[in-house]
Amino acid sequence: MHHNIQTDSFGPLLVTVARRWRLELDHQLAKTGLSDATWGPLIHINDAKVPYAQKELAASVGIDGSTLVRLLDSLEERQLVERHNDPADRRTRRIVITRAGKLLVGQIRKALASPEAQMLAGLSEADIATMVKGFERIQHNLLHMQADRGASHD
Repeated sequence: MHHNIQTDSFGPLLVTVARRWRLELDHQLAKTGLSDATWGPLIHINDAKVPYAQKELAASVGIDGSTLVRLLDSLEERQLVERHNDPADRRTRRIVITRAGKLLVGQIRKALASPEAQMLAGLSEADIATMVKGFERIQHNLLHMQADRGASHD
């Protein structure tokens, strides 16, 4: 694969933009009193079509198993999520959001709607859809690369 300015700067730019995006959202949430390191994973749990197993959630959020366990302990203590045994596999616990968790996700989304719109200013719906599709592809590729390496951290 030949290199050009676009591909050379893609990775560093993606990392920087993601970090700045996250810092801005944390700042916006702090202003509303919702500041909380757990909001990212909570939104993942809320949006799951099928409740995540702990291992799947760790892979999806991109954190290691022990960090996730501490995070889930904190969310469970605050009654925002519950861990249920999977009827199909007793060794697996699935993470289910509670009513209180759903309400909190709603407040977080409301607080972030305006800053996110500002950060996306000047981009069309088609631009955004194209980027989302690209990021989903990159995420898919990364998950495969890491699965091939046996990077399963329980």
